[in-house]
Amino acid sequence: MKGKWMAALLTGALALSAAAPVGAADQWDMAYIGRMKLPKGVTFTEGEQQALPFLATGGIRWTLIRAGMLNGTFYNMTWADGADFSYGWAASVQIGAQYLAKEGAAAYRNKTPAEQMDVIAANLNGELRASGITYEGDAPLVRRTDRGHPRWEGSFVVTVIENDITYREAYHMVLQVSGFRVVLGIINSDADNTALTESLSQMVEKRRFYKEKDLLEAFLRRH
Repeated sequence: MKGKWMAALLTGALALSAAAPVGAADQWDMAYIGRMKLPKGVTFTEGEQQALPFLATGGIRWTLIRAGMLNGTFYNMTWADGADFSYGWAASVQIGAQYLAKEGAAAYRNKTPAEQMDVIAANLNGELRASGITYEGDAPLVRRTDRGHPRWEGSFVVTVIENDITYREAYHMVLQVSGFRVVLGIINSDADNTALTESLSQMVEKRRFYKEKDLLEAFLRRH
């Protein structure tokens, strides 16, 4: 199982399921990650995407849970701007002791969230490199120097060939400490839609972080 979840994760944007809108028309609250101003034409709806590559493993949610991540919040994305129409998906999941144990790093389960986050980031970077992604810089995920909001972030592109058709998928991934827990945020979209890819990256970069009391209240509501 080790490493297989990443392979499945990086081939996910192939189908869409219906769900209800999340947040205000121009705002998106990505669970535990932050509040973001949506680019023009972009809509996120809460619900797990029924993507074909995940059917054999029970869907995106169960693929991540079996990899050692806790149940999270999942979203579908659409982008309509003129003649363009694109699909994508997003997820925000807690990642910590269970994941560390599955990856052979159980000794870190009693460390601080920031220490756990750094170990998790190193492991994710190794898996991402091994999966053959395309990225700029020294590593897929790079640590941001921010004492108030410790985190790793990165953008990369995955090329997938299905039935002789080539798909290029863009990912923006965030690993951060939120409310004394480590959270992994993932946003997937069509890499060939460069305007959309750039607008989503900017959206995440400019997000507003939640206050600790708001994170605690949100955690209690969802558990």
